Amino acid sequence: MIKKDKIQKMKDKYGSVFFEDLKSLELNPFWTLEYVGNKYNITGERIRQIFNFIYYPQKYGVYRRAKSKRLEEDNNMNGTCDPRHRLALSSNKNSSAYKGIFGEVHVLEKISKMGMEVIGTKISSTDFIVRSSKKNYKIEVKSCFKSVKTSKSATLSSYYRFNLLKSEVSNDFLIVYGVPTSEYFIIPMTLFKNKFLSKDIYMAYIPVSKNNRSKYEKYRNAWYLLDK
Repeated sequence: MIKKDKIQKMKDKYGSVFFEDLKSLELNPFWTLEYVGNKYNITGERIRQIFNFIYYPQKYGVYRRAKSKRLEEDNNMNGTCDPRHRLALSSNKNSSAYKGIFGEVHVLEKISKMGMEVIGTKISSTDFIVRSSKKNYKIEVKSCFKSVKTSKSATLSSYYRFNLLKSEVSNDFLIVYGVPTSEYFIIPMTLFKNKFLSKDIYMAYIPVSKNNRSKYEKYRNAWYLLDK
């Protein structure tokens, strides 16, 4: 009864999703103790202790060695390519690099929860690959943590602004994550190919509010495009 009571206390404190994350530590080769610990503001060592307590007599070290072997056998990626691993290693949470990785992780987990498989890549201009039932799609993620106005007029709409590099257009889709509104734009990269005829960087603006006149509107939350 003591173990059952302790597990219930942990459930009350951290929520039921906490135990799903512990299960992911066992099953997912790219999840680390530090990554789960960051989600709940506790140390990776504390996560290891909780894992060992719940799954006794099995130890986390057994699963860690098994996961390392799976990583070595997977030719598509290694642990350092997974944004969740990079997020766990990032120390400066105010940096643009950390925010970019945070957005990648958020989009990756959302895609995974929709039942689509996500795999990593060693291609520097690609964040990850979505493996649908029909083909693989290379994905670039842009996260917008605030909106901007194109002028000082209060009547003008707000926009999500981001820079797209010429090297990134080789991907199949751009996913723009608007953090303030928790909305996503799943945009085919073909839309941007003619923007780099004379430059290497293109600055794009996407309306925050619904705007049927915008060429981007039909891509708002258009997740179905990744399963075509």
